Amino acid sequence: MIKVGDTVSYTPPTGRTSTVATANSGYSSSQSFTTSNSNVTTWKVWKIDSTNNKIEILSSDSTATPLYLTGATGYNQGPGIMNKICSDLYSNSSKGITSRSFDVVDIEEAMEETLGIKIGTTAFNNKLKSLNSPQYGTTCTPTYKNVPNYYTQANITSQQNNDLRPGSNTKTGATYRNGFTVKYTAWYIYQGDMAANIGQARANVIGSRRGWLASHMIYAGTNVCFYNPYFYGGMLGYTILYKSNGENCNDNGCLSPLSTLGSSISLQNNSGVWLVQ
Repeated sequence: MIKVGDTVSYTPPTGRTSTVATANSGYSSSQSFTTSNSNVTTWKVWKIDSTNNKIEILSSDSTATPLYLTGATGYNQGPGIMNKICSDLYSNSSKGITSRSFDVVDIEEAMEETLGIKIGTTAFNNKLKSLNSPQYGTTCTPTYKNVPNYYTQANITSQQNNDLRPGSNTKTGATYRNGFTVKYTAWYIYQGDMAANIGQARANVIGSRRGWLASHMIYAGTNVCFYNPYFYGGMLGYTILYKSNGENCNDNGCLSPLSTLGSSISLQNNSGVWLVQ
């Protein structure tokens, strides 16, 4: 019987390419990702959805080629870019396999299952606060108020980083808006605390990988706010792409593809490794 943490061998179709334009990433040059320079062929079972007869598998490690993102543009579109690259390279429609980037929701859902605390409840939010994130959910009006246009005045105080899936990140450009209260949506967890919160098997699947997660976060300071995608590297944290004083920053990170095997997929166990048929 297949279980969380088991190894799955799945080699994506060859000859795939995903290109990221400067206008989308904010980076100084275009970037190209191909299956030929991808190191992802071995995966680990992340989630078994018995109700819908689906299995989610996460790459055993992050990809070899990093994605560079810069400024408000990179922040606005970064999670959508991550999902698109993973979909372009690792999906296989003929086998019923869809792929996207790993994101913070995946970790939160694992916490919900492991701890028995429903996402969005006071108890769950308090749990996030206890994980080195006492400011989680609080609001402030920073001195410097520039905000990337992924956010609108109507929803700036709502948590935005927990509902990103392929196709949902449609905001473009790098324009800024002034003058509203910002909600602190960042939370953190150290690698050593993972097992107690998401289970040992899933903690082992995440391991010591480094790279982006396809989710936005805001570190809301009273002076300057930081707008960042989540980043994992020994802990779940962030890397800064844009500051509310107007400063653009840049960084790079590899990706962690997550693929969903549909009900039509057949898996064969070969000496402890599940082979996608």
